[in-house]
Amino acid sequence: MRPEDTEEEDPGPMRVRVPHELVVPESSRRILRKAMQDFEEADHADWLRFCEGLNALVHAQFCLISDSLTSAYHLFDPAQKNRGLEEFTAQQLDDIETVFLAQLLIVASLGCFTSVSGQDLDLIRALEQEYLTALPVTIRADAYNTEWLQRFARRYGATGSGIADLTSCCLCLKRGVSEERTNGRFLGAKADLVQAEVVAFLVNPIVQVLAKLGRELKRRYKMTVERLRGQAEAKLPEWQVQTLDKALDRAEWLFYENRWTTSRIDLIKKLAASPEDKKRESAASSDAAGPTALAPYGPSEAPSPYLSPRYVERVTLSETLSFRSFFSKVDLVEPQFGEVLTVTRLKKDPDRIIRLRRFRNITMADFKLTLPAVQLKYRLVDTLKLDVVTLAAVASVVYAFFLEDWSRFDLFLVLVPFVAGAIRVVTQYRQANLRYDALVQGMLFEKSVDRNCAVLNSLLESAREQVFKEAILSYLMLHQAGALPAAEVAEACSAWYARNFGDTLAFDV
Repeated sequence: MRPEDTEEEDPGPMRVRVPHELVVPESSRRILRKAMQDFEEADHADWLRFCEGLNALVHAQFCLISDSLTSAYHLFDPAQKNRGLEEFTAQQLDDIETVFLAQLLIVASLGCFTSVSGQDLDLIRALEQEYLTALPVTIRADAYNTEWLQRFARRYGATGSGIADLTSCCLCLKRGVSEERTNGRFLGAKADLVQAEVVAFLVNPIVQVLAKLGRELKRRYKMTVERLRGQAEAKLPEWQVQTLDKALDRAEWLFYENRWTTSRIDLIKKLAASPEDKKRESAASSDAAGPTALAPYGPSEAPSPYLSPRYVERVTLSETLSFRSFFSKVDLVEPQFGEVLTVTRLKKDPDRIIRLRRFRNITMADFKLTLPAVQLKYRLVDTLKLDVVTLAAVASVVYAFFLEDWSRFDLFLVLVPFVAGAIRVVTQYRQANLRYDALVQGMLFEKSVDRNCAVLNSLLESAREQVFKEAILSYLMLHQAGALPAAEVAEACSAWYARNFGDTLAFDV
């Protein structure tokens, strides 16, 4: 299927576009058996001998980098008691760290791992807004040691390769995207969702008023600044005028022009835009910068020209919630990363420690929980959401007290249970940290695959197996069709794999 024969569909508001799988999931043994069906019986022995030699060649190449990686990581492994750091100078250790990280990224790329890019982070922020069990957590960037990652970025120019999107705190890699399906009644989550809608309905008018007030204050602030500048130039000495100008410029930069505020305002506008606005913005970007401006992936995840776009049909609780389905079971679908690999170093860690963690089947909205230093945020709106039922009950009782002839004793009898309920709700919210810890520990226990040195061993093995399977299929296509360009070899491999195993893969040959 060629690009001109494929029309890209409208993704719709709840369809998440994801890259095609790069990893070959079937074992090399099954691929060899299927490939043998394309040969004459007399050629089976030659094909098997060829594959054995190819496997030995790939294994020998990986042995070299395996020895280098494991010996270098011995200096940074937190499980090692005697790491021998005293035998090297600080400059030598810096060089070893940089080379180790470069080799780790090479092996990860051979295993089809790609960086968690800025676009992935935007998608994660958008998805966690409506996720069933999403907790308001934030990454504690100040807890991470980032000097070694910055040295690597300066040496290898990583700022333009897509791996520097998270180097402000750590390095995160991902591989594969699939669907997570959850079935249940979710009565508590449905009740919270209804309460959240009520709070949003009550708070939105106040937010609009505050936004209007903020715009008016901004306008008056600029007018005041201009008036102060004019008065200062007329009455104050020149050095005081310069000092005042610097102070005013600094204040204006902090509140209106700094990168932190601008980037988050842009993100909020992007997530709050309607589907029609996004279509118009995409069309304008396409006219201005060409088709590549709309690519939702990094350089290593560019959409394959011979494959149709791939989407995950997301089903959230807000879509399925209705009066009839409140007590019924529902099926929810969320996109998830097949594997996540994190490389971190915390400031509190002993000298030169590098922590490696590998996770499997991590829901995108839970991605932040894979990092070692995150913090549960307290928001006033969460307290209001949890306590909205109690507040409504208290308000109704007070309203009834003013309308009917109730005694104070009757009011006391009615209010005591509601006050006790409010205290109980607040106490339960304060225990959210305990529930958060339990959720994190449970998720990491179930979905954590390897850590530290074991990550290197499993990563090397999976990368070696991936390279071997790609080589088998590439040689098979070349044997059948003769010399072909790399793009046509990848297309032929994808078509052959789809015919024999039913899965659509994007081969990177």
